[in-house]
Amino acid sequence: MAVGYGEYLINSTDWSSFALCGSQSAEDLAPALWAFIGSKGSKAARSAWGGIENAAFAQNTIYGAAEPAVSVLIASLADDRPAAVRQWIVELLRFLLLGGSVEDADLASRCRNRARAGLWLLAHEARQTVGPAREGALEVLSLIDANTAKGVAEVLATPK
Repeated sequence: MAVGYGEYLINSTDWSSFALCGSQSAEDLAPALWAFIGSKGSKAARSAWGGIENAAFAQNTIYGAAEPAVSVLIASLADDRPAAVRQWIVELLRFLLLGGSVEDADLASRCRNRARAGLWLLAHEARQTVGPAREGALEVLSLIDANTAKGVAEVLATPK
């Protein structure tokens, strides 16, 4: 399997230094992220999602591992990935950025700050897509920076 920016980041992260949900271990999350971003289509991405859920997040709660996971997802948008997988990546970003933590009040803010590094990758994603995929990218943008999201939406609405 080709190694892209996302895979590089997975391999270079010390996952054991981040809290995970329940009895999950770092050894569980890294391969799940690798499988998720390396998926060839929507069905495989949906299947790999389960290895991330209940590790980095559960319902509306995020855990420490969500922070580096956000960086992995942003980095993977810089790679050449199938459109359906890119939509799943944006959707997972949305889940992570909407979550909060009871144990770490600053975790959600740190996740948004990490996602900020990919602001223009997400803007590009919105430009390359239409319909629900575009709406998803714009929603993630708005979770990071509402003013930029508004500006991107205005640019996209302007006729060429």
